[in-house]
Amino acid sequence: MPANPDTSAAAQALSNLNIALGLESSDLVSLANSIRDLSAQLSQQYNENAETQKENLSILARQSEESQHQLSNTFTATLQQLVHSFEKNNLELLAQNERHHNQMLEQQKILSIEEASRQDRNHSELMSFIRTTHNEQFEFQREQLSHDRKLHADTLEAIEHQARLIQQSTQAIKDMDNVNRAVGSRVDDIREDLEVHRSELRRLGDTLREIEQRDMIRTANSAFSVETDDHARIQWPSPLRTPDPDYPALPPTISALKRMPENDLLALSSAHTSVLRSAWIDYGKRGGDLRRELPIRIASSVGFRLGNN
Repeated sequence: MPANPDTSAAAQALSNLNIALGLESSDLVSLANSIRDLSAQLSQQYNENAETQKENLSILARQSEESQHQLSNTFTATLQQLVHSFEKNNLELLAQNERHHNQMLEQQKILSIEEASRQDRNHSELMSFIRTTHNEQFEFQREQLSHDRKLHADTLEAIEHQARLIQQSTQAIKDMDNVNRAVGSRVDDIREDLEVHRSELRRLGDTLREIEQRDMIRTANSAFSVETDDHARIQWPSPLRTPDPDYPALPPTISALKRMPENDLLALSSAHTSVLRSAWIDYGKRGGDLRRELPIRIASSVGFRLGNN
């Protein structure tokens, strides 16, 4: 805090505060005295704390210097002890290594002498074995040479026999080739005949299907009559003239069939075919009257299919 406060500034501040707060002069003076006393106390405490901190810093500095000095002395003593111990250990290790080196040299000499003696013995044994093996190998090669000469003579005889067989096989292959060419020519003729027969069978199948369809259409047409007039109607049984309310014009006229969409025509054709087949199966086998049943079944099937498409 400042040592010499500005009294004019303080008076002006108090005057402004008095005006702002609307306090009495006595209250404002009392407040100013309290603030001045508090400021004096805080300044005194601040000075006391500053002195205490200075003393503490001085104590800490002295303690730090003492600690550093003690630590330096301790480190120096410890380092000297380590150096002395290291030198002592090095001397002992050098002496131990030298003794171990001498022992290894003695052992190496002994092992070298033993190894030389063992190699001499092995060499003598190996030479004896080589001489024995060489004699045995020489006898075996002489026997093998005699056997190879006999085998060579047998091989020449076998090769001559094989040549005669090859000559005979070549002639047989030529004969078989001639036979195969003749058989191949005959097979081609048979294949052409089969293709002709297959085409004839397909043509006969198509003809049979056309005949069957014509018979079915002829039978169905005999079951109901159609007038040639463009506005004439198919003669349906009277109860089935309108099988579905969505198609009030059923049974259709010839002109209506011409204007009918492709899907409806396909449905009509499918219904016609299925009715004919079922009629042949259900009633033909039992001797039913197809003239009477076909129109009824066709009308019912056509009305159902067209009404549900």
